[in-house]
Amino acid sequence: MWTFLGAYGTFYRTGVAFFAFPFWQIGLISPLIYFAGTRIWLLGRRYGFITPSDLMGDYYGSKAIHLMVAIIGIIAIFPYAAVQLVGAGKAFVGLTGGEVPYWVGLALGIAAVGISTNIGGLRAVGWSDVVQGLFFGVAMWLLMFYIISYAGGLGEIFNFAVNKNPKLVIHSGTGWPSFVNQVMMWGLGFVFLPHMWQRWYAGKSAKVISRAAVFTPFWNCIAMTVPVFVVGIAAHKVMGDLTVAQSDMILPLFFSQHAPMVGLIVVAGAFAAGMSSLNSMLLTCGALFTEDIYHKYFNPGASPAKRYNAGRIFVAVLAVVMFLFSLNDAGTSLLIPLSNIGASIATVVVPAAIGPLFWPRATKTAATWSIILASINMIIQFWVPSIKALYPTLGGWGVSPVPSSFVIGLVTLVVLSYFTKPLPYSKQVEYHRYLYSRMYRASAASTYEP
Repeated sequence: MWTFLGAYGTFYRTGVAFFAFPFWQIGLISPLIYFAGTRIWLLGRRYGFITPSDLMGDYYGSKAIHLMVAIIGIIAIFPYAAVQLVGAGKAFVGLTGGEVPYWVGLALGIAAVGISTNIGGLRAVGWSDVVQGLFFGVAMWLLMFYIISYAGGLGEIFNFAVNKNPKLVIHSGTGWPSFVNQVMMWGLGFVFLPHMWQRWYAGKSAKVISRAAVFTPFWNCIAMTVPVFVVGIAAHKVMGDLTVAQSDMILPLFFSQHAPMVGLIVVAGAFAAGMSSLNSMLLTCGALFTEDIYHKYFNPGASPAKRYNAGRIFVAVLAVVMFLFSLNDAGTSLLIPLSNIGASIATVVVPAAIGPLFWPRATKTAATWSIILASINMIIQFWVPSIKALYPTLGGWGVSPVPSSFVIGLVTLVVLSYFTKPLPYSKQVEYHRYLYSRMYRASAASTYEP
């Protein structure tokens, strides 16, 4: 939904200024998938981890870190997952001109995902993502060509945009704070959001993760960005002036007026886009609650059947809460800002994750305070405007939520790690010698010293 509805509206409102960030973002995403994603897969395969909290809690030997990472993961997923439902509701409203109520789209979306997730589990999620991802990717390109033809060609589209507002097609810059925040938010968030982290565990081999690092730039920068940009700009010619709220419904609004039958593809594509994300998010939330909270703190002796049922109940309750949230004003806001909150929250654990993945010297105390202080800064940045106003400008760069939280978390991790008790040497060797042997030279692993 971020792409299929929200990004169209963002390109309509801001023009080419939004186009640069996906390309810069890839410069961060691809190396992270290769270097962090493969390490996550290796450790998950060796120790049987199924959640981010498993890995973090086990390495640092800390129940507090285990619990914090689980809770932060659920909180981060919530707004990002709600976006998928909101998009489903908006797609129906836009296509039918309001004849199908917004809440019907929400209900259909949550029902479809709830049934498939409960029946099929992770394997069903994986295969449905393949099918739905291909479907909505192809649909985006076909719809772009349809709208280009309707508008009279690319030349007509961009000539109209230049005459209406040159800033739509001339990149004059968005300001470093906003740009850096967007790149880091979706670079780090793409890899470390809990449902993505869990996907790194699920790969068949480390080579699969490496291929993802190679193909992601093509998918994100070409397949998912070019058609969205073109349609967002074309909407100025074929649809005229839209309100901010209407801009998130460009495709369904256009086809409801000009080609209702084609609009069915729009709704199907929107559902495919949203459901392929939402199913894995709900599944991950169920795992975080069941394994990291319920089983670990409330019912340690629970049988697999009881844990399974607890997870199903939690997912059902969470789905209802998302449904209700999506009905209020906060839930019906613009799609991209809402999803940005979730991606931003996920990044507060990234500095602490450097310990098990890359840096043996990181300590339990340092990781704990890294997460706490980064989280406090994130709360201030998003929800306490009066305190946020006290933040310095930092030489014109400004202070944005993700970069500032990352710096605070990283500095805390590094500084405190040199003043607090290190992890047992055996734990450092166990993790990092293994990673070194698999990532670099197996023959030299026995001599590797953390």
